[in-house]
Amino acid sequence: MTAKQRLDLPLKLTLNESGKRLTQQRLEILDYLRGVTTHPTSEMIYTALKKKLPYLSLATVYRNVNYLASEKMILEIKGEDGKMHFDGNNLAHIHFICKQCQKIYDIWTKKAPQFAKIDEVAQIDRIDCTIYGLCKKCKK
Repeated sequence: MTAKQRLDLPLKLTLNESGKRLTQQRLEILDYLRGVTTHPTSEMIYTALKKKLPYLSLATVYRNVNYLASEKMILEIKGEDGKMHFDGNNLAHIHFICKQCQKIYDIWTKKAPQFAKIDEVAQIDRIDCTIYGLCKKCKK
């Protein structure tokens, strides 16, 4: 099955209706990011896709991840290494970054963090939260 076939039909329709071009590279990058939980950098995405797309350039990956992030199709996370990492799952969740091994973990919760009094907020549309600390593996 190709990336085009695996891409959600609602997303394809949304992109097509808005006049945004569905390039093979864009679809492959999005499909790759939706299939991993490792939060790769642009360089990692390039390395992973280069065998499948020999004509792919690193500049194309940078351009497309920036585009996908600006369209809220993927999430950008600034890692402890100073590089931007990407998450293909744009559903609301929290990220945890280990300050020692620099691995990024997803934390799934149905409850919103209680950082502000709810009565001060009229509506929450999105929460961006990154927690920093030591993972269990590094703590040992």
